[in-house]
Amino acid sequence: MGKVILQTLFGLACWGLAILFIYLYLQGGEHRNILFLAPVLFLFAGGAYLLYLGGKSDSTVIAKPNLEIQSQPTGGLAATLKKNNEMFKDWTKTDSTRNKLKMLQTAGEE
Repeated sequence: MGKVILQTLFGLACWGLAILFIYLYLQGGEHRNILFLAPVLFLFAGGAYLLYLGGKSDSTVIAKPNLEIQSQPTGGLAATLKKNNEMFKDWTKTDSTRNKLKMLQTAGEE
């Protein structure tokens, strides 16, 4: 996290220096020195690069999901069929309960 903060601060500092050099160049009047504009391009590009690195860092992600690969059930086809039958029974029970509640809701609205 400290690396991200440092990259962000250095990026903003580079942009600040670039703006300062542009300001000094514009305030030069008759004696404008082109040397004030030479580092502006490098400072601006370097600051943008540092801000880009700080923004895309993976360390800015606070919570990472715990991805676990589900293991295949041991027991082959019989275990899978048993599991599917249990899920179908639960779904049938849920569906019938939903239908009963809809009928009660419809009866209550009349």
